[in-house]
Formats: sequence, C-alpha cells, structure tokens
Amino acid sequence: MADTDATRALLAGLLERHSREVARHFSKEIKSLPSRELSGSESALRSKLYACEFAGPSSAPSAAARQTDRPEKRVKTSRADDLALVAVEIEKQKAEEALPQVSRALQVRRAAEPEVEAMQHRQWKLARVIPGHRGVPKAIAVDFSNRVFATGGMDNVIKVFDVASGKLQMNFESHTHPVRGLAFSPRHAYLFSVGEDKAVKAWDLELNQIVRQYHGHTSGVYCVAVHPTLDLVITAGRDATCRVWDMRTRHQVHALTGHKEAIMSLGAQSLDPQIVTGSEDGTVRLWDLAAGRASATLTHHKKGVRALMVHPNEFSFATASTGSVKKFAFPDGRLMQNFQFEENEPRTIIHSLRCSPAGQMIAAGTDDGYLKFWDWTSAKTFQRLKIKTMPGTLESEAGVMALAFDMTGERLFGCIGDKTIQMFKPVEGT
Repeated sequence: MADTDATRALLAGLLERHSREVARHFSKEIKSLPSRELSGSESALRSKLYACEFAGPSSAPSAAARQTDRPEKRVKTSRADDLALVAVEIEKQKAEEALPQVSRALQVRRAAEPEVEAMQHRQWKLARVIPGHRGVPKAIAVDFSNRVFATGGMDNVIKVFDVASGKLQMNFESHTHPVRGLAFSPRHAYLFSVGEDKAVKAWDLELNQIVRQYHGHTSGVYCVAVHPTLDLVITAGRDATCRVWDMRTRHQVHALTGHKEAIMSLGAQSLDPQIVTGSEDGTVRLWDLAAGRASATLTHHKKGVRALMVHPNEFSFATASTGSVKKFAFPDGRLMQNFQFEENEPRTIIHSLRCSPAGQMIAAGTDDGYLKFWDWTSAKTFQRLKIKTMPGTLESEAGVMALAFDMTGERLFGCIGDKTIQMFKPVEGT
C-alpha cells in the first residue's frame, strides 16, 4: 500500500513538472509562417530566422545563470544581430531571383562580344534653305535618277524641286487634304502620293498628270512604298490596314490586317517577298506577301513606331519610336542591336529614319528640332545637329517631319516644321 502511494506521488510530480515545462515552452506567441512557397536557399535562410526568433527552452539560459552573471542582455543583442543578418540575406536572395534570366544571359553575351569600333564619318551642316510650301511639309522622296525630289504637306500640294539647284519645277494640285506620303518608282516614271483624303494617286512625271488612282482605304493614308522588284504599291494609314495594290491593273492584291492602331511607316525588301510595318500600337509586323498574312510580330518598342527603314545592302531593317531606335534582322525579326542615346538626351518623338545609300550610317529627325546621326555597324552616335529655323518663327516649329538622302549620299533633305525644306551636306575635310 505504501509503494502504491509513493508511485502515485512520483507520477503526479512528473506530470506537474511536465505541465510547467510545456507552459514555459509555449508561453511566447508564435507568429504564422509565410504562406508562399519558398525556394531552397530562401527557405533555409527563413528557417534560420525562425530558429533564432523562436528558440526553445533548450537554448535558453538557466535561472541560476541569469541570477549569477545576468547574461540576458547579451543574449538578446546577439539574437537581434542574427535576425538582422538573416533578413539582409533574404532581401539579397529576393533581389537576385527578381532579375529576369534573359537579361542575365544578354549581359553575359554582350560582355563576351568584342566592342565594334565606329567608322570615321564626316560632320554635317546646313547648306541651303528652300522655301515654297504654305503649310508644314510632311513627306519627301528623291527620284532614282537623282534629278528631282518631291515634297508634300499640309497645304495639299505636291512640289517638285531640282536636286542640284533647289529650284521649283512644277506643282501637283489634286489632293483635297494634306499629303502624308510620297514614293518614286525605281523602274517607272511614276510618283505615288497618299493623303488624308483616303486617296492613292499615281503621277506620270513625263505627262505631269494623274494616270491611276487606287480606292479602298476607309480613312487617311499615311505612308506609301513601291516594291523594288515587283509591280506592287503598298499603302497603309489610319484604318490600321496595309493594302497591297497591283500597279498596272489597280486591283487590291492583299488587305493585311492585325494592327490595332494607325500604321505610320512601312518598307519593302527585294530578297524575299516580305514587307514590314510600324504602328502606333507599338508593334512592328512582318508580312509574307506570298501567303498574305503576318509572319512575325515584334513588341520591343514601348511607344508607337512612327519611322522605319530597310537597309540597302544588308538583310536587315531599323525602327524608331520615342527615344528608341532598334535594328532587326530579316526574315524573322530577330533583334540585333539598340542604337546609342546620350544619358542626358531628352527622349522625343522620332518622325523619320533614313539610311545613306552606302548603308554606313543612318539619320533621324526628332520632334524637338534635332538631326541625329549614328554609325550603322557600331550603333554609336557621331553627331547631333540642332535645326535652325527661319527668322520670325517659334523654336517649337523646328521639328523634322521627314528626311531623304539623294542617290549619292552627299545631300540630305529635311522637311522642317517652319514650312521650309533644308538641305544638309557633309563638311569637307572632316
């Protein structure tokens, strides 16, 4: 009987001591664990953090030790330091995981590629100012014979000038709304014009009259191009549709749809039945003329693509949007290069982008009144020229609306917002 009572007393003591230990162990309120799934390294760091914060009784100092040398303050300071270090490591791990893997690969590839040296180019300067338009000129094109160039603008008039002297030779007055695009045919004596009156017109330069008109656009037409080898005319505009016309029969071959906003620029290349368009929706589309559908859609630009150009010698093209110029490769539209901009240079709208006939440099006209020149191979800037406006005009009217090189590459014509056409030439001896 005495043994039974002693056993019961021993068990009661053990239970009471166990209850005290459990109560002391769970006396601190435990926070909820994070709900998201963690990576391996971050999970390990997070486990270390919770181990430091919610240490059990085994890691706590005994009551006798706290009474003798009172190390409580030292233990708390050490634990706070551990928590801070672990938190810093977790933030570093999050920042590294937030970086896209593609950008890391691009950085490695660019670091491994040798830097391309820029060619030595001559500096450009203003050589002549040609007045004539009553409204802002919006379009310009140079004849492949290099004898004349044509301009059209907000006064609804197409003017033809002599390339060498800059003298006015003839006026074409048929459009009822502003003229937005011009293109000469490389194999015929035709000049094609488009405007905001939805009209597409073909002018015979020998007869000085309209010989064909193409009907189909439902809104203003902003750009036109002639295929280099086929008898095709390509137009596009505000109706977000690129239309391909048979030059002789005037029949529509394709109506290429897919852009969501107005098409502002287009180009055609001869090595492959393919055209490229740039739109205000920020996309660039490559179209297969044989199939009559889009072969690729490029979304590299953040703003509307107002200008593009096809390189005369390489199987590539360049596009421009606000503060951005990019080089792509045909036929799939692979991104090749980004053209250089200065750090403090304002990012403004680029209205026009043209390549020299030799293909060694490109020029861009900006809305804030600058001509910008890049070396084509290295994509480095070698000149930024400020536009001079006519006396009595505002500085805000210095925007470059359109550009065109002559066939020799020794003249660059620009349509300026002060209603003039300015001709630029390279400085000799530079």
